[in-house]
Amino acid sequence: MKPPPRHWDLHLEHEGCFLFCKFFVPRAADGLGVVFSHGWGGSHKFRDLQEYLAERGAHVLSLEHRGYGRSTGAPKLAAWPRDMSFLAGWLRERGLRVWMMGLSTGGTMTVTATARDPLIAGGIALASFASLEDVYRDRPDSRGILRDRFGELDDADTAAANAKVNVTAIAPRPIYLVHCKGDAAIPYQHARRIAANAAGPCETPLLEGGTHFFEGIDRQALFEQFLRWMAG
Repeated sequence: MKPPPRHWDLHLEHEGCFLFCKFFVPRAADGLGVVFSHGWGGSHKFRDLQEYLAERGAHVLSLEHRGYGRSTGAPKLAAWPRDMSFLAGWLRERGLRVWMMGLSTGGTMTVTATARDPLIAGGIALASFASLEDVYRDRPDSRGILRDRFGELDDADTAAANAKVNVTAIAPRPIYLVHCKGDAAIPYQHARRIAANAAGPCETPLLEGGTHFFEGIDRQALFEQFLRWMAG
């Protein structure tokens, strides 16, 4: 049996905060790096993806954002793309070609971080929401959930979470907006709303069934598709 990929727990300092990451390291590297972001609830549902990518040659940093888990600092939505870009730079310093990837709010911030950092190769956003305005309309309960997590959101938070606007700056790099049709948390139409403003390569694969956390689907086939996109 092939040994599992190695991984380490890291704290990396950025803007006075210590960001906790799981760092998955391949035994045979292929030059690819991935920064992975969780959603606003902080759930870690994709360790199987991170191990899969590392087994096939990618270095993966799975981030806990400020105020989550073992990271220090106060939760701040506008800081998410800055911290993701910082981690991408850390991987680039090790000679890697870096992609952004994230789930839910992490998917939305994948769009924003990719747009704001021209050195990112591309982004894969899973179950992302289009903007705070969109998520408030489609999920009326989300306003209170976000306030409890982040406090009162300001203009910088709103701008960082506006994937419909930020996607315009990604071209000519690719962005993939993957959604499950059975997602009860963020309707799949959000991916369509983001894609409508993309100026460059953009695909919006819609998976039959599934959930917000991509349960009940062929995850292996999905992970293989991710690798094909990143290799292309």
